[in-house]
Amino acid sequence: MGRTAGHGIAFSERALVGLTAIHRYRYLSVAQFSEAAGLKPSFVRELLRDLERRSVLGSIGNVGLPGGSKAPKLYYLTESGHRLVSEALGPAGATLRPWRKPHKGTRWSPIMGHRMATVDLLLALQNALAARPDYRLIRDF
Repeated sequence: MGRTAGHGIAFSERALVGLTAIHRYRYLSVAQFSEAAGLKPSFVRELLRDLERRSVLGSIGNVGLPGGSKAPKLYYLTESGHRLVSEALGPAGATLRPWRKPHKGTRWSPIMGHRMATVDLLLALQNALAARPDYRLIRDF
């Protein structure tokens, strides 16, 4: 079952979980979105590309690095995307923090690799706690 959020865009419950995670952590890779939302990476790639085409998401990364490797593409919510997600969440959308504009100079750096590893850890913790209803995370930052 999906939730419609204006502009003819409907989000599934799992997609909303992933989009809320993007809002919470500011940037997520395909693998991280997949982990947060519980969706297959192949589906997530197409979903995120479509949402980027519709200006719900923006992205950074996906550039060559010294040594021949490539930085992962990281997605973030645009201002209009934040509005649509908030609208789709209904009353729960009022609890989202206000949208913050991404830094213009944001690009891939060694610190971003550390940040992404930290987000991986927090997503794993979040999923582990979801399986243990007797425990809850009080604060992560």
